[in-house]
Amino acid sequence: MVSSFTKEGVFMLRTKTVVLTLFVVALWSGVTYGEEAKKDPVLISVTSESTSSVAPDCAEIHVGVSLKKATPSDALRSLMTDMERTVAALKKSNIDEKDIRTDAISLRENVIYKGNESVPDGYAAAQSLRVTIRDRSAVASTLQVAVDNGANRFYGLVWHVDAAKQEEWREKALPDAIAKAKERAKVLARLLGKELGDLRAFSERASAPQQQREYARAANSADAVPVGEQELKVTVTLTYELK
Repeated sequence: MVSSFTKEGVFMLRTKTVVLTLFVVALWSGVTYGEEAKKDPVLISVTSESTSSVAPDCAEIHVGVSLKKATPSDALRSLMTDMERTVAALKKSNIDEKDIRTDAISLRENVIYKGNESVPDGYAAAQSLRVTIRDRSAVASTLQVAVDNGANRFYGLVWHVDAAKQEEWREKALPDAIAKAKERAKVLARLLGKELGDLRAFSERASAPQQQREYARAANSADAVPVGEQELKVTVTLTYELK
């Protein structure tokens, strides 16, 4: 009997020890979970921008040559001859070679329709150029040079602000946009009965002016192609923690 009692007693003791251990582990787990369940901080994001109107200092004109010949060989040969003359004249008028770029070139069979039937009508060849003009007063005269020397297509022009000038303006405008965003964040925090905490995130975006294609007539005066102004914009977003 003693032997049996001893074994049972040992068994019961061990069982209680296991239960006690499990209780302590559960209690410790509850404390750890409670620490991880802290509330996320309240955040506010504010956006501000700085804008300025700037006169464009560059223009791109889009000109080209389009023609039709009896054979594809004749069409391509004539196209190359006319385009070489156009490019040479543009270079002579102080347009840098790096500012003359081919936009597209094509050669295809031309057809005309007689009733419901299509009839071959020679071969059409075309090439278009994108010409950057860095002296805005020379836009009209450069266009005239192109037209006088082979170009028989004018697809329009685009005014824009030079990339280096945009970057220079952005660096000057950025501090102003950030200062506005900070002040707005302080006002919002005060209205919410809070104070600004740490800065949690920042983003910045600079917007180039929207490029609009305009159509101009060839003339000897820059007044024929008015420039106007374009808007440059830098936008910042600041995210703060409230406390």
